[in-house]
Amino acid sequence: MISDLNIQIRRYLEPVKARAVRFRCVNEKPVEVVLPTLRGVWGLALHQTNQKLYDTVFEGKNKTNQKQPLYIIRPDLNCNYENSQTFSFEWIVWNAAALQYFDQLLQSWKLAGLLGLGKNRVRFNIIGAEPIFATESRTETITNDTTSNFTDLPVFSPAELQWTFGNHVRQLAFPHSIRLLQKGKLMTKPTLWNIIIAIFCRLSSMIVQGLGNIPSNRPSDDWMPCSQDILELIRTIPNQWQGETVTLRRYSARQQQEVDMNGVFGSLFVEKLPDEIKPLILAADLFHLGKGTIMGLGRLLPITS
Repeated sequence: MISDLNIQIRRYLEPVKARAVRFRCVNEKPVEVVLPTLRGVWGLALHQTNQKLYDTVFEGKNKTNQKQPLYIIRPDLNCNYENSQTFSFEWIVWNAAALQYFDQLLQSWKLAGLLGLGKNRVRFNIIGAEPIFATESRTETITNDTTSNFTDLPVFSPAELQWTFGNHVRQLAFPHSIRLLQKGKLMTKPTLWNIIIAIFCRLSSMIVQGLGNIPSNRPSDDWMPCSQDILELIRTIPNQWQGETVTLRRYSARQQQEVDMNGVFGSLFVEKLPDEIKPLILAADLFHLGKGTIMGLGRLLPITS
């Protein structure tokens, strides 16, 4: 039986719309595929084709004066990126500002393939795409040698996501590290409380995006009407972090310098994951948490014990 709290959370998530796609690609010759480079090539292609769309989706410029990019590019967990002629990656976009021009975003990926990867600019071609989340919408693979028919990929709300992990999830894993800050310092041992608050902040900023009223950073009904009930629920759940700190740095072309992207890699083990918060966990798997989400950091993955 679905609880009232679960229903309230799903109702809160309904306004958010997204497309989540796994692209299958082939290179002209074997080359190591680096996701930040792939992101950079797509950004260049989008900048060349549509400056306004680049500003809105890639840079995340909006009237709140806080940059909130409308996409995530992340690895396919089953793909080997070292000197391969074929590869796959996952691309998630959301918000009406991105979905309204989805066909143009797809065309920019076609140009990115022509620009190529690596020092030798090895070209790649997208040969297929498939939805990566289980909803009640269509789920079949779409195959084509261009991006012309990929607009058929379903638009969905995180409220529609189906829990496919069974009833024995005891582990919330972060396969690509997570970067959560508290008073400017990295959280090295995040708790379930920290994770849920990070989910609230992420989802709330997405829902009010463009409205000019960014929610506060403290537990409040700004997040969702039932946020206090959820926090009271998780307060009683034993949980323990197991992981380690990882040192990451990336070069920012905009800032013309290397940027600290240190995070923690590992898992949060919970005694029992309440059914009530499973929609939040699914939304976090889709949209990620913390800093560096556009490059795939902060992905939350439920693991069945």
